[in-house]
Amino acid sequence: MMNKKTLGAIIAFAITQISFGQTTEVKETFGVRGNCGMCKATIEKAAQIPGVSSAIWNVEKKEIEVSYNSEVTDLKHIHKSIAKAGYDTDEVSKKQEAYDNLHGCCQYNPNMKMGGEK
Repeated sequence: MMNKKTLGAIIAFAITQISFGQTTEVKETFGVRGNCGMCKATIEKAAQIPGVSSAIWNVEKKEIEVSYNSEVTDLKHIHKSIAKAGYDTDEVSKKQEAYDNLHGCCQYNPNMKMGGEK
């Protein structure tokens, strides 16, 4: 059986972990051009750099929601990783060579709206 001192230490540790976790985990949404399910898989995989805990690309809205630890990475690195895979984001242009190597159905219209653009 646990004594009060041990229980108190466990509770204090848990509260500290919860408090610090809230300040470093960030959730952001931004635009990413793409067309299909294969794009979805490639974009989400490209976004999964160290520090990213979740990446979900919405095909219809042309936007991705990412959750990441701001002490490990930042939004610019996530944008760059997606662009390196051949996809435009609303901040970084695609790497043309990667885009040229995408499957034909993934070669999107470079003027398509993304992530809430009007």
